Amino acid sequence: DSRCPMNARCAWAGRVVVETRIDGAGWRQTQPLTLGEPHRVRGTTVTLTEVTPNHTTDRRVTSAEYRFRFEGG
Repeated sequence: DSRCPMNARCAWAGRVVVETRIDGAGWRQTQPLTLGEPHRVRGTTVTLTEVTPNHTTDRRVTSAEYRFRFEGG
C-alpha cells in the first residue's frame, strides 16, 4: 500500500496491490490485483474497487485493519 496519506500532499497518488485468491468450480488462482485495474480470469473480470482505511500521516494502518471490496465474478 503506497497510497498518499489523506492528510498530506504527494507528487504521486500511489497504489495498492493485493495478492488475491480467486476460487471457482474446480479451480483456484492466486493473482495480484491492483486497485481500480480490472483483471480477466476464466472468462470473467474481477476488479479490486475499494481499500479501507485510508492512510494518515499520524497513524500507521495494521494489516488486520484492512478491508477490501471486489466487483465481478
